[in-house]
Order: sequence, then structure tokens, then C-alpha cells
Amino acid sequence: MDSPVRNNKTFLLHYILIAVITLAAYYPSLYHMPRSDQFIYFTNTAEQHDLLSLTVKNYAFNRMDLSYGLKDELLFRPFIYAFLGFEKWLFGLTFFYWQLAGILLHLTVLWFLMRLLIGIHKSWWASLLTLFLGVLFAGSEMVVWSHINGYLIFITCALIALDQTLKVIKKKRPRVKNLLGVGLALIFAVFTHEFGVIFSFFLGIYFYSAFKSDQNTISVKKTISIIYFLPVLLYFFFSFLDFTSRNLELSAQSSFSLRHIINACSNTAATLFWWLHSGLFPSRVFTEIGQRTFMYPLYIDFSGKPSLTSLTVFQTLTSVGLILVYLAIIATHSTKIFMRQRWKSLCLLFCLFSFYAFIVSLGRISALGFERILVENPYYHYFFWVFFIIFIYSLIPFDHMKVSSHTVLQTSFLALFIILIIFNFRFTSKLVSMRAHKARFQRVLNQDIQDLIKKRAKEKNFSFSIDPAINQSTYYLHWAKRDNDPDDKEYNYFKLLYPKHYKEISAEYIYTQGKNGRWGWRETGY
Repeated sequence: MDSPVRNNKTFLLHYILIAVITLAAYYPSLYHMPRSDQFIYFTNTAEQHDLLSLTVKNYAFNRMDLSYGLKDELLFRPFIYAFLGFEKWLFGLTFFYWQLAGILLHLTVLWFLMRLLIGIHKSWWASLLTLFLGVLFAGSEMVVWSHINGYLIFITCALIALDQTLKVIKKKRPRVKNLLGVGLALIFAVFTHEFGVIFSFFLGIYFYSAFKSDQNTISVKKTISIIYFLPVLLYFFFSFLDFTSRNLELSAQSSFSLRHIINACSNTAATLFWWLHSGLFPSRVFTEIGQRTFMYPLYIDFSGKPSLTSLTVFQTLTSVGLILVYLAIIATHSTKIFMRQRWKSLCLLFCLFSFYAFIVSLGRISALGFERILVENPYYHYFFWVFFIIFIYSLIPFDHMKVSSHTVLQTSFLALFIILIIFNFRFTSKLVSMRAHKARFQRVLNQDIQDLIKKRAKEKNFSFSIDPAINQSTYYLHWAKRDNDPDDKEYNYFKLLYPKHYKEISAEYIYTQGKNGRWGWRETGY
């Protein structure tokens, strides 16, 4: 992977354009409301407000005995929960800022992805592929579901580590700042998401094989390698230390047998195909907006399956043409010398997105079923596409393309890829707008509660309640269940979010519908 000099002014102009288009796609998500696992977090931390409790004490939140929801004793993500705690301390229950943070983190990922791609080769393709990720329909859940925005921190750290590693490999005597950048990025990566362990390990192997050394620099190579493998050891050490200090035991769902591993291997290819399919053929993905965003591929059977339209056919033909043109470019421009130069980096990237699919298949799909995990966790697509974009960019023989006369192929790729980006922009914008519209009443209600608390919280015996006539999807949640709860157990989530002030009976204020049909607060006289 070569690293030409960047034109900072051009880079900045391209990035600003990418950021503006991305913001235009995701702007409606600023008005989304919390959902699913995010409620679990809020209800369990409803009476925690200080920074220390929300960050340091909750560093292993998923391993704690929770009042609501189920714990997961296997995962260890201290930086994720420290970040969530920091957000709650900073933003409280003003969800606009939570959503804004997600978009800003997404833009941060785009910044470092574009830097990395330009570091591989300076080309307009880098801007185009970055924009594609910016508006990627299949990965939009990662951006708009603020509960998992911390995953974007892991991806940012992974991109920084990759970028700095390329700079380290380029020099026999690497700069301290590059080594420090790799080390810090990997430390944050492993303690943010468990895939950081796999990432750090594979990146260490890649560095050791790609860093050219002789008798005078072999000791430098071995010393630098420690930077890649030390975070892995630290993760296992602190995770095991925390696990044993809590006297935890692995549940049946968290343990794996040979059958699980075999099933995971068989599901990995299908998982990769679905992720690839959903990004390239967004019109062939049917979405359903629930507490999570469900994305159904049109090639499996499910209720409510829509019929094919002329738009779907056009988009499908566009993507098929795009794939064929890309393969033609690789076939007509690649040389044996080029592939010998790139094979190590290509193997690294292939291992990263393939092993990620295997980990997902092993940890989630084998336990809960392929189609369920396939449709209800679309944020997995985002992980895949970050590494896959770098992979397909690294496959392009740019130097040979400069002296080639095959401009028709490049022009065709540009035109077809822009069409694909437009489709992804359209579907992403439509999806986030639909969710914002669906959450409109819930958003107004939450703001009215915030305003009431701000005005009346200091009153003696202040309390409020919500008229049960409000739609149940706004008023109740059933996923905050505990170990002994029946599956259909439901909770009033306002009572969970505001335990200090919410009172179901004899409350001082009740949110109800007036004679004019408008909802608002009414004093009860209690």
C-alpha cells in the first residue's frame, strides 16, 4: 500500500461536500426517540446522575445485576458504557443531542476513512467510496440508533490504527507519534468492542509480515510488534479479572460447542452475501420500523413482501452493471507485480470482514436463528462495509490506469456508482424521515414532560402521570423484562424513566386529551 502526498485543500473541500450530503440524508434523525436496548439503559440508570456513577461504576454495565433487562456476562466493553454514561451525564434525556452525537461520530468515521483511502492512493475514487458509506442505507441503523453510537468509536480507532500502521511500515525507523497513534488506537479499540481483539491480532500479523527488516532492524520490528499484541493480552487479563471478581458463570447461551462453530462456518458465507447484497441492491431490501429497524431481503419469504417495481428493476440492473464494470477494470488493469505488492494487505482486509461475519454467526446467529439476526440487526452491515470499501479500493491498480486508454470503463463506473449513491441517499433519507414522523407524538410528549419537570420539580410532593388512553407503543414497553418475567410482561416506561416523579394514582398533574382534542397537562387537585 503506497502513500502519496495528500492535497490538503482538495481533501478538505471533498470532505465538506461529503459531510453536507450526509447531513442532508440524516438530518431527520435528530428528531428520533430512544428505543429498544436504549430504554433498558435509561431505566437502569434512572436515578444515577453524577459522572462517576455513570462512567466508572458502570464500566461493565452488561455484566451487572440489572433491575430491568438481561445481563450478558461474556461481553466486556468498558469504553462503550463509559461513553454512554458520559452522554447521559452531558445530555440527560434531551434526545436531540444524543442523535446529533451519532451523526458527528459518523462524520468522524468518514474523515478517517477518506484519509486512509487517500493514503493508499490519491484518487477521486476515495471521495466517491467515502460518500457511499456516508449515505449507505443498509448501515443507517448504526448512525441513528444512539444506543450503539459507541461502536463508531471502535471503527474510528480501527481506521486510525490501519492508517498509522501503513506509515510505520513505510519507514525503517518509524516515528514515535505513529507508534503512539497505533498503540492508543488499539487500546481504545479492544476495550470498546470485542472485535477489537481480533482486529489487533490480525493487524499485528500483517505488520510483522509486511515490515521490511534486516539484521540491523529486526529488533525494531520485534519491539514494535508488541504494540499490536499487548492490547489483546490486556483485554483478556482485565476481562477475566472483572469476570472472576463478580463470581460470574457463563450461561448456556454464552457457551459454544463444536456444533455452534460448524453452524457459524456454514452461515458466514450467507451473512457476507446478505451484507453485500443490501449495500449494492438497496431497492431489494424491505424495511419495517419497530423498536429496531428490520431489514428483510427480498430473496427470502416473509409476510408483507412487496412486489417488484420498475424502480427496483432499474436499480438492480444498475448495480449489476456496476459490478461487471468494476470486475472489468480489475481484469484489464491488474498485473502480477501489482497483486504481489498488495496481496498481504488484501488478505488482512478479507480476514477482517470475513472473521467479523464468523463472529456474528457464532455469537448471535447460532443461538437465535439466522433469519432473525439477519433482519433485526442491520447495524452489522456498517462494520462490514467499512472494511470491504478499503478492500475493493486496494484492489484497484491506479498506477496502471493512468497510462491506460480504457477511459470508457472508468467513466461508466463513475456514472453507475453515482446512481447507486443516489439510491442509497434516497432510501436512507426516507427511512430516517419515517421514523422521525412515527416518533412525533412521543417526542412532543417527552418535551412536555421535560418542561413540566423544569417548572415544577421543586414543588413539594410534585408528581405526574400519563393518561393510559395514549397509544400503547408510546406508553408501554415489554423488552425491559427481568429473568422471571413472562414474555408478554409490559412496563410503563415513563414510570421507569422518572421514578422520582411519576405516580400512577393521585398524581398532581396528568397528561390527557382536552375537549379541543389537544393533549396537555391538567391539574388534578391532589
